Amino acid sequence: MYHDVCRDALIVINNRIDDLRTQLRKSLQHVNEDGHAYEIIFNVLHYGVTERGFLTQMLSEDPRFVEVLGVARKFLNNIYDMYDKLRDCAPDIASDVFNDVLTQLGHAKKPKYFVFCDGMSIREALHLADELGAKYIRTIINPAGVTETYKFILNAREYVAKRPSLDETIRRIAEGAGASRYIIFREYDETIHQIEGSEGLDPRSIVEKMYSITRKLELTMYSLKREGATIVLLSDHGYDVVPVGSGKFKTQHRWNLRSLSILAPVMVVDPLLT
Repeated sequence: MYHDVCRDALIVINNRIDDLRTQLRKSLQHVNEDGHAYEIIFNVLHYGVTERGFLTQMLSEDPRFVEVLGVARKFLNNIYDMYDKLRDCAPDIASDVFNDVLTQLGHAKKPKYFVFCDGMSIREALHLADELGAKYIRTIINPAGVTETYKFILNAREYVAKRPSLDETIRRIAEGAGASRYIIFREYDETIHQIEGSEGLDPRSIVEKMYSITRKLELTMYSLKREGATIVLLSDHGYDVVPVGSGKFKTQHRWNLRSLSILAPVMVVDPLLT
């Protein structure tokens, strides 16, 4: 019964993320430059959490984006409204999402690669989903906003008495899923902590840094697609940008009720057709 409640909550979240992806696609039809599209997605999700602009201050007054901002707020509000319920069943949600991923992979005839992205947020996932033609994007709920998602998946599939290292946890997940190869992409998390330890950056610099990392990940993914593999791209937590004064912001990942840190996106990307 309790699992059914959590499963129902997950269905709502899945529908909302599909709605958001569809609406973003419509809103970005007029945007030809990849970096500008990423900037808009960054702003839409920031506004969905804070109801404030970040880099594009007047986004909420642009009629082209009114609808997508509403969809983003609805998606995030659903998660936050159900947070207490989701927090208690986070391992079940992780297990359900990952089992759905395995179902998607069950139809794959070619090699399976896993890319584990430490700190990739829902912003980057939604951007990459359309750039890479992902057929499937979902999110796991990570209540603490720190590196626990991979352990949720592993513990849901195999009880481990001793706490394994992050690298060991990732290796077990990949091997358990029958992956031919796996990669750990750490640049998001490294940059999040680098900015957090600084005096803060202006919004433009933060967006440019994160887009540069996203572009690097995108090129890595295209290289893997050319190898003919079906790819699972899996994050463990997202990140947030918080003001520190004088027009500067820091990045961080930690628990906060209205936070993007608690979303750990996952997607499945097909190989290039040959």
